[in-house]
Amino acid sequence: MEVETISVIGAGTMGSGIAYAAALGGYRTLLEDVSADMLEQGAGYIRRALEEGVAQGKVTSTNMARALRSRA
Repeated sequence: MEVETISVIGAGTMGSGIAYAAALGGYRTLLEDVSADMLEQGAGYIRRALEEGVAQGKVTSTNMARALRSRA
């Protein structure tokens, strides 16, 4: 059995970081939080981290696009 989807409960610092790594790794990634504001902040962190990675040459734009599509 192969893992295809990773769910992360909690969009704080740790959860957002885990979701970032999972999405960048090519997994379908679900990020959940009881707070809509925290979920929005977590998703914003992931987008900014990917954009910074592209700007620094650490993440390709193709990998960024794939990671952003992997979110559900």
